[in-house]
Amino acid sequence: PNVGKSVLFQRLTGRYVAVSNYPGTTVEVARGAAQDLPGVAIIDTPGVAGLPASSEDEQVTARVLVQEPLRAILQVGDAKNLRRTLLLTVQLAEMGVPLVLALNMMDEARSRGLTIHHEQLSRHLGLPVRPTVATQGQGVKEVIHALRQTRPPAIHIAYPAPIEDALRDMARYLPASAVSARGLGLLYLTGDPVAQDWIEQRSDESAIAALRQRREEAQRALGQPLALAAQYARMAWVERVVAEVSSGAAVSARPALGVTLGRWAAHPILG
Repeated sequence: PNVGKSVLFQRLTGRYVAVSNYPGTTVEVARGAAQDLPGVAIIDTPGVAGLPASSEDEQVTARVLVQEPLRAILQVGDAKNLRRTLLLTVQLAEMGVPLVLALNMMDEARSRGLTIHHEQLSRHLGLPVRPTVATQGQGVKEVIHALRQTRPPAIHIAYPAPIEDALRDMARYLPASAVSARGLGLLYLTGDPVAQDWIEQRSDESAIAALRQRREEAQRALGQPLALAAQYARMAWVERVVAEVSSGAAVSARPALGVTLGRWAAHPILG
């Protein structure tokens, strides 16, 4: 949320955009034809910080990721908050769908003294990383070029042994999907409601029983919530990468005028 995602969407699609509720929900999504990618439609989903999904907005995004026949995912991240951005990036990358990361608001990151070596980050993630300033149109052409050529990410995070063992055993019980068996299994193990419903609607009773048993066994072996254990492993990986690809402190000695005005406007008296 609040990373300039819709601004970049408008840059990619132009004027002709359809806004409607996602089927079966009250959440609005925008769809538009990509101006420079013939035959490609782009869906502007609600912003998420991570999965499993909890709010209805997040569940809509999870449904798009799991159910739609996606050719690629374009993640728009906040360059000023690289750790938070990458925690979502690794989850999306594990799904095995071609992925491009647009590091947006690079101008604000630079103004705060933060330097990000995006090419080095790209090598760590095994996917294209493109710096952008969506409000000024900077980097949009590079994003389009990356989307034309993108391939499934090459990334592997090692999870605790009970999770890895469960993922290997679960693979043969999972239904076919555009999402990789590893990515789908991780969503199921960590309790994503959208992934669980989708899997169980397409599985017979014996497969559902086997999947639930593997999840319970992993839970007992770890002695802590599987979602928490997975998040700790991702956080450790992200911390190592951030230390290698970024430098400087993302702090601003003086708040931007827009931030100051926004704070005043929200004040109970000054507002």
